[in-house]
Amino acid sequence: MIERFRHYVLFDHRARWRNDTISVAISVAFYWASIAAGVPNAYAVQVSLGLLIVVATLLTVWYSAVSKSSVLPADVNFSKRAFLPRIVMATLVLASLRIGTPTLEAAIIEKRLRKLLQGNPSQEQIQEAAKIVSDANDNNLHASPRLISELGQKVLKSSANPGAPTLAAACVFASYRSSLSPRPPLGSQSVKGPLYVALNVTCSGQPKSGEPPYLYGVGWFAIPPGSNVFLACSRVLVRASNKQVPLLLDGIHAQSITFLDCTLSYNGGPLDLGSIQFINCTFVTAASGDNQNVRQFIEAVMTGQSIDYILQIEQGRTGRGIGLAAGRLPLQRNSDRV
Repeated sequence: MIERFRHYVLFDHRARWRNDTISVAISVAFYWASIAAGVPNAYAVQVSLGLLIVVATLLTVWYSAVSKSSVLPADVNFSKRAFLPRIVMATLVLASLRIGTPTLEAAIIEKRLRKLLQGNPSQEQIQEAAKIVSDANDNNLHASPRLISELGQKVLKSSANPGAPTLAAACVFASYRSSLSPRPPLGSQSVKGPLYVALNVTCSGQPKSGEPPYLYGVGWFAIPPGSNVFLACSRVLVRASNKQVPLLLDGIHAQSITFLDCTLSYNGGPLDLGSIQFINCTFVTAASGDNQNVRQFIEAVMTGQSIDYILQIEQGRTGRGIGLAAGRLPLQRNSDRV
């Protein structure tokens, strides 16, 4: 058996490559079947690698102990001519797996989402779709931005499942759509101002004619219009140092701001947004599912484009003491980022 194992490792390249190919094929097939069945990516990878080792070991033992093929003496050929084609082939296989695996995973995700959300999806189907989108976001898989926007709008507007679960699921879709937007170059000039939470604020681009950026009305930052802090900027990037700390948007007044890597909370309060971008941001809300202000805001975010949005709330307009005074939703369509 030892002599046959030595022959298998050193001489019988054809049998070894055949068995290795079989092992890899079985492992990859099991991996894709697991992903299609909804198994988390990390667990599917672990099990597939374990299966690869088990199958390769069994085939090696079978060759060494069971197979009756003859063992002929031969010289080991370590020349470049013998090994270079195999090295090239192995490199191409690994490269194709590295490039193609995320693309195939994204395609499977898109197919599962379409199937779950066709027609009038139930609450359970919406929650399952939100779980798929959340896992895709965590694993940095890039599905079609257009499809995510389309399905997210459907989740948001679903009449079959009103209430908070639908709104929470829509926030998950909006967060994933935000992660699919191209990341901007980070500004090289730090902006100093009254920061009340840990933020990285940088200046981007050259100043342009018109009103410079501003950001105020919230408890975590304050640069009002007319301040000279942002005069040298065409756009300001606000990046959270700790994404676990949510930034409350209610009451915000902002112009030419890009929020990057932030967790943003909005519960239906006043908004005054001009040319605002949200990139790789997570959206959360404590509002109930019938809060139309939150729904309109999430609908705007779902497009993945710059937002021009004014929502002012006045006292005494309704029996509850709060009414909508002015609303302007869509959007400054600078470019289609899909």
